[in-house]
Amino acid sequence: MGIKTSESIVKIASKIEATLKKQQYPGQNSLIPQQIRALSEQLGERYPYAADCARKIARHADEFYCARKHEKTIGGADMLWSKMKAQITIIRHIGESMERDEE
Repeated sequence: MGIKTSESIVKIASKIEATLKKQQYPGQNSLIPQQIRALSEQLGERYPYAADCARKIARHADEFYCARKHEKTIGGADMLWSKMKAQITIIRHIGESMERDEE
């Protein structure tokens, strides 16, 4: 079930960001990483680099929630949060670039 337009890439980046913002602190059995993996699947083979960025976000999210749970300081978790935000920016940029190319 791949997406069809570059505009959808931007929408998926926004969904990933909204999903991450739902829970910045670990809850029991957080489903956020799995939800992000599902969104990366929507990018499919048509947008492999964007899908890879989304998978990286999911991996970082796993580490992020573990870091938040076990650290007394939040420095490591903050670094992971920054990495996830950077990947979201890359995905959004890919979509915006493709939108310009389609015009």
